[in-house]
Amino acid sequence: MKKNIIRVGDTIKIETPLFFDRCGYPSTISDTEDSIDDYEDALIRKLLDVGENAELSYWQEKAYRMIRRGLALNILATRKFGGAFKTLHLSELPYLKDHEAKVTDIKTVITGTYVPCSGSGEDYEPAYLKDRKYHRILTLNLTSWGQPMKIPAANVAKVYA
Repeated sequence: MKKNIIRVGDTIKIETPLFFDRCGYPSTISDTEDSIDDYEDALIRKLLDVGENAELSYWQEKAYRMIRRGLALNILATRKFGGAFKTLHLSELPYLKDHEAKVTDIKTVITGTYVPCSGSGEDYEPAYLKDRKYHRILTLNLTSWGQPMKIPAANVAKVYA
């Protein structure tokens, strides 16, 4: 068994305090929903036959959210999700540098450049990620933080007892 491999139950020290938010393409549906402007919002209300400042009923509110989400999905699709690069999205929390924590879970995510499918019939090639890179994401039990945090394994060092 290799000593330097980090496993569930090991204690690690945070060397680079860049924490994992998500792995994916640049734009997300929630970001896109937030960017829907007043004009698009007014169009949705018009579709629902509701005035600009009128209060929505339960069903109108539900329909409003579904239309808004659908509009965001359409915007994302036309913008190709912000690009073809699937990357790690990280947040810096400098005050957690040099903290120690226990690893409670490990998962692997893949980054790379999306290449769409092409051809048809016998010449069909499915979509794939070019220049794939695998990243181990550790879930940490930071008792001082009070909730599990995720961090790439490349940003930590194993603590030997």
